Amino acid sequence: MGRVGDVLAAITAARLDLVGHFTLPDDAWWVDFYTPMQRRVDELRLRYAQDAAALAALGEIAREPEMHRRFGDSYAYEFFVARRR
Repeated sequence: MGRVGDVLAAITAARLDLVGHFTLPDDAWWVDFYTPMQRRVDELRLRYAQDAAALAALGEIAREPEMHRRFGDSYAYEFFVARRR
Protein backbone atom coordinates (compact mmCIF):
# COMPACT_ATOMS: atom_id res chain seq x y z
CA MET A 1 0.00 0.00 0.00
CA GLY A 2 1.10 3.51 -0.61
CA ARG A 3 -0.03 7.04 -0.98
CA VAL A 4 -1.23 8.56 -4.24
CA GLY A 5 1.38 11.32 -4.05
CA ASP A 6 4.16 8.77 -3.67
CA VAL A 7 3.02 6.82 -6.71
CA LEU A 8 2.74 10.02 -8.76
CA ALA A 9 6.29 10.94 -7.72
CA ALA A 10 7.51 7.46 -8.72
CA ILE A 11 5.86 7.84 -12.13
CA THR A 12 7.62 11.18 -12.61
CA ALA A 13 10.94 9.76 -11.36
CA ALA A 14 10.62 6.91 -13.86
CA ARG A 15 10.29 9.54 -16.61
CA LEU A 16 6.79 8.40 -17.51
CA ASP A 17 3.89 10.63 -18.52
CA LEU A 18 0.82 10.29 -16.37
CA VAL A 19 -2.24 9.69 -18.53
CA GLY A 20 -4.58 9.65 -15.56
CA HIS A 21 -5.60 7.95 -12.36
CA PHE A 22 -8.82 7.14 -10.56
CA THR A 23 -10.12 5.52 -7.42
CA LEU A 24 -12.12 2.36 -8.00
CA PRO A 25 -15.55 2.71 -6.35
CA ASP A 26 -15.92 0.49 -3.30
CA ASP A 27 -19.07 -1.18 -4.62
CA ALA A 28 -17.14 -2.44 -7.64
CA TRP A 29 -15.02 -4.56 -5.33
CA TRP A 30 -18.06 -6.04 -3.64
CA VAL A 31 -20.09 -6.69 -6.79
CA ASP A 32 -17.31 -7.86 -9.07
CA PHE A 33 -14.74 -9.38 -6.74
CA TYR A 34 -15.48 -10.00 -3.07
CA THR A 35 -19.01 -11.42 -3.37
CA PRO A 36 -18.11 -13.97 -6.08
CA MET A 37 -14.88 -14.76 -4.24
CA GLN A 38 -16.75 -15.47 -1.01
CA ARG A 39 -19.14 -17.82 -2.84
CA ARG A 40 -16.20 -19.69 -4.35
CA VAL A 41 -14.41 -19.97 -1.00
CA ASP A 42 -17.58 -21.46 0.50
CA GLU A 43 -17.79 -23.99 -2.36
CA LEU A 44 -14.14 -24.95 -1.95
CA ARG A 45 -14.49 -25.35 1.80
CA LEU A 46 -17.08 -28.04 1.16
CA ARG A 47 -14.97 -29.69 -1.53
CA TYR A 48 -11.82 -29.75 0.62
CA ALA A 49 -13.47 -30.29 4.00
CA GLN A 50 -10.97 -33.04 4.84
CA ASP A 51 -7.87 -31.11 3.73
CA ALA A 52 -6.48 -29.05 6.60
CA ALA A 53 -3.94 -27.22 4.42
CA ALA A 54 -6.58 -26.23 1.87
CA LEU A 55 -8.94 -25.07 4.61
CA ALA A 56 -6.17 -22.98 6.15
CA ALA A 57 -5.42 -21.34 2.78
CA LEU A 58 -9.12 -20.66 2.20
CA GLY A 59 -9.35 -19.13 5.67
CA GLU A 60 -6.56 -16.72 4.78
CA ILE A 61 -8.22 -15.82 1.49
CA ALA A 62 -11.53 -15.21 3.26
CA ARG A 63 -9.88 -12.66 5.56
CA GLU A 64 -9.48 -10.04 2.81
CA PRO A 65 -13.17 -9.15 2.36
CA GLU A 66 -13.62 -9.11 6.13
CA MET A 67 -10.68 -6.73 6.50
CA HIS A 68 -12.13 -4.56 3.74
CA ARG A 69 -15.52 -4.58 5.45
CA ARG A 70 -13.92 -3.47 8.73
CA PHE A 71 -11.27 -1.06 7.49
CA GLY A 72 -12.23 -0.15 3.90
CA ASP A 73 -12.93 3.44 4.87
CA SER A 74 -9.19 3.79 5.65
CA TYR A 75 -7.91 2.96 2.18
CA ALA A 76 -8.96 2.68 -1.46
CA TYR A 77 -7.82 1.05 -4.66
CA GLU A 78 -6.27 3.57 -7.02
CA PHE A 79 -5.44 2.87 -10.66
CA PHE A 80 -2.73 4.72 -12.55
CA VAL A 81 -2.19 4.87 -16.30
CA ALA A 82 1.21 6.03 -17.49
CA ARG A 83 3.16 5.82 -20.71
CA ARG A 84 6.71 6.15 -21.89
CA ARG A 85 7.70 9.56 -23.17
